[in-house]
Amino acid sequence: MDKETAQYVLQLTDEIDGLWRYIGYDEKSKEARARARDIEGKVAVYKKEAEDLYRRQYEEASKYFNTVMAVGYAGYFATWTLMRSDIDSWHGSFIGMMGMISLATFICWELFAMHMRMKGLEEINFFFRNMVSVDDFEPLRQQQLAKEARRMMWARPIWALAFFVSAGTSAVGAIDLMLQLYNNL
Repeated sequence: MDKETAQYVLQLTDEIDGLWRYIGYDEKSKEARARARDIEGKVAVYKKEAEDLYRRQYEEASKYFNTVMAVGYAGYFATWTLMRSDIDSWHGSFIGMMGMISLATFICWELFAMHMRMKGLEEINFFFRNMVSVDDFEPLRQQQLAKEARRMMWARPIWALAFFVSAGTSAVGAIDLMLQLYNNL
């Protein structure tokens, strides 16, 4: 083989090696992109599961809170009504006022929470009212779920304040009622 042909073969070999390296890198980059898409999909699933879990926990806590408060109010006002004649008027009025502040706070919170739930239902109704196509439904639904999760995150501090005021005022009234009942023994 002459010198010029040998040099040409070496260049050709280098080009072939470069082409094989490129094909290898291209395959690796395709694999990396596929893994990234897989990770993005898993993250989206985890995010949706976290939003669903948060929503379910919020709803369960709300149900429990409502049940406890309803039973508590029934017992509070029943005891206050039955024992009102046995306690002085100042304490009777104070205990009633604490119960009413607590109940008013509880009712205001529930009305606010109902308004938020109705807003979510209104957004879902948009899909049906405007005949959203099947292809557009899932992305719009995901946006709606994300909005709902943000609303719940925003409402959590308000719920904590409402809970503190409602439970605190009823506890103060209940403690005073128990003290008055104890004094009448």
